[in-house]
Amino acid sequence: MDKAETLALYEQGKEAWNAWAEDILARRPELEKADEWDDKSRVYFQDHHFGDLVDFGEFVFPGYAGFGGATFSDDAGFDGAIFSGNVGFAGATFSGEATFSGVTFS
Repeated sequence: MDKAETLALYEQGKEAWNAWAEDILARRPELEKADEWDDKSRVYFQDHHFGDLVDFGEFVFPGYAGFGGATFSDDAGFDGAIFSGNVGFAGATFSGEATFSGVTFS
């Protein structure tokens, strides 16, 4: 997904996000065979400004998750999130508390 698609899905909430993630993970073999896995499974929040509290608690990230250069102006919670691919926070700024309790990186 590109950044606009990522943000639109995020705005729909955790249930919609995780439904998408579960579908993508279930389709991984066919997406890899068609050489579409990277494009379909990655999400981009690069350089995005999160002005309010951010709660990614228990979100599932099936592929690459890019948060590079993102600004978190308030607290950011990732508790219980599952990162199935690589994740990048290079250059991200956290102004509030950032929690990663129980996060799975696999």
